[in-house]
Amino acid sequence: MTVGERIKAIREEKGLSQEELANRLGLKNKSSVCKIEKSGNKVSAPSIYKYAEALGTTVARVMGWTDSDFETESTLRHEREGIDRDRKSVV
Repeated sequence: MTVGERIKAIREEKGLSQEELANRLGLKNKSSVCKIEKSGNKVSAPSIYKYAEALGTTVARVMGWTDSDFETESTLRHEREGIDRDRKSVV
């Protein structure tokens, strides 16, 4: 299963439409959500983090490393540190 397919599966499990998820992400419409769900694994690390947060789950679940929404403070801290590190290396 690709990252996009997992995002779609989690969204549907949570009972959210693409439009509702787009609203949670602060997007104007659902086209970006549709594109991510269909793009497979072409999702940036910062986007994965934003989707996980909007879906109320972990980056690990979106990536397919776990099936659980359970988050520990340690997991969140490591995910945030990784995203911050990725952003700095791009600049």
